[in-house]
Amino acid sequence: MKRIYCTYFDSRYLAQGIVMLRSLLRHDPAASIQVLAFDPDCERILRATFAASICVTGAAAFHAAHPALAALRDSRSQWAFYATHKPVFIRSILDAAPDGTLLTFIDADMWIFSDPTPVFAELESASIGLSPHRFSKAHQRHAIYGLYNAGWMHWRADSVARRCAAEWELDCFDWCEATASRGRFMNQAYLNSWPARYPGIAVLRHPGVNLAPWNLERHRLRRNSGRVLVDDQPLISFHYSGLTRHPAGPWHSLYPQPRRFNQVREAIYKPYLDAVESERLRLPDCGAGATDAVRSWTTRPNHTEVYSPSSV
Repeated sequence: MKRIYCTYFDSRYLAQGIVMLRSLLRHDPAASIQVLAFDPDCERILRATFAASICVTGAAAFHAAHPALAALRDSRSQWAFYATHKPVFIRSILDAAPDGTLLTFIDADMWIFSDPTPVFAELESASIGLSPHRFSKAHQRHAIYGLYNAGWMHWRADSVARRCAAEWELDCFDWCEATASRGRFMNQAYLNSWPARYPGIAVLRHPGVNLAPWNLERHRLRRNSGRVLVDDQPLISFHYSGLTRHPAGPWHSLYPQPRRFNQVREAIYKPYLDAVESERLRLPDCGAGATDAVRSWTTRPNHTEVYSPSSV
C-alpha cells in the first residue's frame, strides 16, 4: 500500500515545517511527501533544503489550477484563506492517486517521535481516519471548535474519501472563518458530522497520536530507553499548537499546562524547540528573512514559558 503525506505552510512557519518534515523522514524514510508552499520564499527554500526528497507545489501554480479557490483570497482573512486550501489540496492529491493509496495530512506544527505504522494498522480498510481531540476536563470548553482535529487526518483513495473531500471543499468555500459560529469553525468543525454522513470512518484510538496541550491531562507519560510512552504506547506525534516566540527568544504556550509539566517540558518541548531554534539559525543564511512564530506577541497572565533558546 502506497503512503503519501502532505502538509502546507508559509515562510513564517518554515523552521517548524522543516523540523516536522525532517522528523517524518527520519521515522518513515520511504515517505512520499507533498508540500503546498504559500509564498515564494517558502517554496524556494524547501526546494533547496530537500531537493528531490519531497514534492513542493507553489501557491501561484496551485491557484492557477484552482481559480475558484484563488477568487476567495480578497474576501477572507489570511488564516481563513489558508484553511480553505486544506480540502482542495487533499482532494487534488486523492484525485491523482491510484486507488487504495493512503494519504495522511499533518499540520506543520507537529513533530513525529516514532514510526507511525501502528496508526496505519489501526485504520485497516477505513476510507477516512479522524483524530479526536480527547479534551481533558480543563479544556472541554474548546469542544466548540470541533470534536476532531483537522491537523492529523487519513484518507484512502477511494470513492468515499474522494466524495467527502469534494463536499468538504464546497463546505469550506461556503464558510471558513476563525470564529465558532452555528456549529462551524474554520475547516475543522465540519468533521463533526462525518461519522454519520459517510461510511468507513475510523476514529483513531492510539493515545500516542496527536498528543497535544488540550489532552495531556488525560494520559500517563513516562520515558523508557529514550522513548516517550503515552499510556504505555509509543508517542507518535505531538501537536505544538499555541506556541509563540517572544522577540527576546523564549517560547511560551498559550495553553494552561498540566501537572508535572517539567516532565513534559524535558521530554516533549525541549527536543522539539532545540531543533526549531537550530533551524531558525540556519534559515537566514538561505535568505529566509524573519522566521519568527506566526503569532504576534502579547503578554497574558496564563502564558507559560516552555523553553529558552539560550542553551542551543
